[in-house]
Amino acid sequence: MTQLKAISNDNLFDYAVVLLMGFLFGGSFRHLFNYYTEIHRVKKIHREIWIKKNSENL
Repeated sequence: MTQLKAISNDNLFDYAVVLLMGFLFGGSFRHLFNYYTEIHRVKKIHREIWIKKNSENL
């Protein structure tokens, strides 16, 4: 449950970052959507690397 709450808070933070970027730099909805998907793509890659690295240590 705590992990799920952390994930939802993380997504809220991502929304806030994307909206702030949109407000500061301007741009269409498509640009904001691209920012958001790119953030999630990078986070997913980092998460997979972290899991792989930690599973090797066990």
